[in-house]
Amino acid sequence: MSGEAESPTSDRDAQRDRAARDRPLGLLLAAAGISGIAIGAVATAFRLLADHALVLQRALGERVHDVPVASWLVPIGLAALMVAASLEIVRRLAPEAAGSGVQEIEGALAGVRELRWWRVIPAKFAA
Repeated sequence: MSGEAESPTSDRDAQRDRAARDRPLGLLLAAAGISGIAIGAVATAFRLLADHALVLQRALGERVHDVPVASWLVPIGLAALMVAASLEIVRRLAPEAAGSGVQEIEGALAGVRELRWWRVIPAKFAA
């Protein structure tokens, strides 16, 4: 025994580890299955929306192709508007959604930052 007091973080980690060991295996498997289905649904929705956006982009390109200025001005303007909208979504809804998220996850694991996934997921999805 070293005589040093344990930190609150290590106490929390020990409590979390004990709670994880006490959970029944069936509950863990059910949670894993539900999580997998939910993640698959979100990924599928994202893919379908991305495919739809590409169809809209192609249709717009075909419409403005023959107009000299519009053929380059419209795509640039729309891209600028979408970047501005994404920036506003992240700034207002979930500032922690900015960037890759590595620092946010590291902070959450260290107990320094709160992980608010219910705000981050929609912000990243929409932006």
